[in-house]
Amino acid sequence: MQPWVVGLIWILGLAGQSQPASSGMATSAPAAPQSDIAARPVGAAEGVFSFRFEKGDLRYEDILTLRSGAKRLGKVMEWANQVLLFEADGRVETFTVEDVERFQFRRAARHRTRPELPDLTVAYVERLPRDPHWHGRVTNTDGVERPDVAVDASSWHPAAGTKATFRIHVLNAGPAASAQAPCRVLLDGADLTAGKIPPLEAGKEHVLEVAWPWQIGRHVLRVELDPGGTTPETTRGNNAFEEVTDALASPSSWLRTAIRRLAG
Repeated sequence: MQPWVVGLIWILGLAGQSQPASSGMATSAPAAPQSDIAARPVGAAEGVFSFRFEKGDLRYEDILTLRSGAKRLGKVMEWANQVLLFEADGRVETFTVEDVERFQFRRAARHRTRPELPDLTVAYVERLPRDPHWHGRVTNTDGVERPDVAVDASSWHPAAGTKATFRIHVLNAGPAASAQAPCRVLLDGADLTAGKIPPLEAGKEHVLEVAWPWQIGRHVLRVELDPGGTTPETTRGNNAFEEVTDALASPSSWLRTAIRRLAG
């Protein structure tokens, strides 16, 4: 093959890649999933799936090819046993993996440019008083290490009615400073407090303290940052945070049994 022919093929290949997929590929009307699957992402009803796609203006052009032959454009995301397709207006459609032939992730320069905006998120939540720990609390007798604790007397969670304090670490994970933003803290769906997160420089955090009389059993702590969406951000998909209050119940039960066996 002549060198000029090879060069022409290479140039045409680059030109073809630079064209938007929407101009060179006809897409079909939305196709319903063939398999029996919920229309919402797995876990959406239980609050496990909280992702919200808010960058439709970037015109993502991932290609989703269904086994029926239909092709779709949008933002593709794998989730559990589903493949999700986010439309430009934020709507999400669900397909089972059995319905999908293949998908191709495609990115342009506009997708790789990080917006100069703040990004408020809950880094973590700590609780006072803390649960006990056994770090360093061991004795060594005849080469056998045993826990140096009174296992039965240990309290693995605060007693009912104890003043518990949740220290909520709010982080600005974006590259720009954030403005003052509202915040809600709920316990089992009821408001504990509502306040303001002060302006934060990039990479800085603010600790919000909320008191609650401790109750035995499982309860759900929820934090919502800027729930009304009044503050410009890189993404709002991380503005809500949930955590159960008895997260260590099962491990502590197992650990308590193990310690009794070692101590016996």
